Amino acid sequence: MRLDFKEERDIDFLFSYKLVLKEYGENAPYLKKEFLLSQAILKPAKRFYVSEEQCSRIIGNMLRGKKADIKNPLKLMMYDEILSRVRVELHNSSLL
Repeated sequence: MRLDFKEERDIDFLFSYKLVLKEYGENAPYLKKEFLLSQAILKPAKRFYVSEEQCSRIIGNMLRGKKADIKNPLKLMMYDEILSRVRVELHNSSLL
């Protein structure tokens, strides 16, 4: 399986991890690594790490009422979030 934007995603995650370390300051070395990693995971990502083509295809189908054939619950959550943002943008653009 090919992971799109893996390098960019990993760099962004490392940046989030460093932010968490900075937030905990002198206490960071005494906290469990798993805790610090979970805090970094919960930080909002800069972007969705999916290609425009794939996203457009899946979101287009979802807008037409087709159920996304996605087994991974995290990916499904991602596409649901993208869909909600697209709907907001479509609603806002129709008000112009």
